[in-house]
Amino acid sequence: MKNHRMIVLSQHFLNNTMDYLNHPWYRYDFDQGDVILYGNGKFGILLDGHKSRLSEVLQLEFDEMDKGLYPNFRYVLIDGTHWHDLLDLLPDRSYKASHFGIKELVGKFDYNKDGRTDVQNFVTGARVGAYSLRTYVDKYYWNSYPPEGEGVCTDVIWMAYKEAGYTLRRMINKDIAENADAYWRITTPDPAIDFRRVNNLYIYLRRKAIELTPDLTKVEQWQPGDIVVFWGNHIGIVSDKRDRYGLPLLIHHGGGLNREESAMHRQPILGHFRFDASRLNSEDLIPWQ
Repeated sequence: MKNHRMIVLSQHFLNNTMDYLNHPWYRYDFDQGDVILYGNGKFGILLDGHKSRLSEVLQLEFDEMDKGLYPNFRYVLIDGTHWHDLLDLLPDRSYKASHFGIKELVGKFDYNKDGRTDVQNFVTGARVGAYSLRTYVDKYYWNSYPPEGEGVCTDVIWMAYKEAGYTLRRMINKDIAENADAYWRITTPDPAIDFRRVNNLYIYLRRKAIELTPDLTKVEQWQPGDIVVFWGNHIGIVSDKRDRYGLPLLIHHGGGLNREESAMHRQPILGHFRFDASRLNSEDLIPWQ
């Protein structure tokens, strides 16, 4: 059942959910992704504060829980007839780096001067972007960008860069034009699609970013905003949330409904990168247009 925990309500609390949730015996024992089953065929789910894909698929209204006890949780009651089929829609239970004594690196560079570092913007941009892509459509677009609501894994990357103020498309196309030999798969450059190909992103990151360990056992070296390239033509961004083993969740678009999940083991890792614009020449950094 992934990282979700199932809790069965005792008969004493069946008629009043909040009595159970706020009961002193249980109030500190709830976490994101918990599934609460009831004797009346309903079940409840604890979700974190950001908008979940679950709300779009099932068109549900969330009830806010007691803010004093659960300031970041929302609670939803769903018909439990097929509850086991819906677990893949739930966000995985998550923890912060501090829970494991890991120092979280947020960087210092703020390219667009919005008061948030590039790293923070990468995570936010990736998260918002991934959940905005309602369908997985692998298609060529003459105007470079897919229409709202559709795209592939690489679209999450340029969306993350956009949040930080960069036009990744133009940055990659510039590097391809100036260093054609490095991009060995490209015979004829195509600015409308080259930045949306995983192989080209991999080469660009090897040239412009810091390459880090692919070893997932070194959990402290995986930091928010890092970019992960997988064998098998997939790419994603490291979240600021971690699973129960301390390994970060992955923000990505692989065609599934959950876009931020425990997915670092989904395929062998080809590359692990950290983009630090302070190391690059200013002419290689192009603002969003």
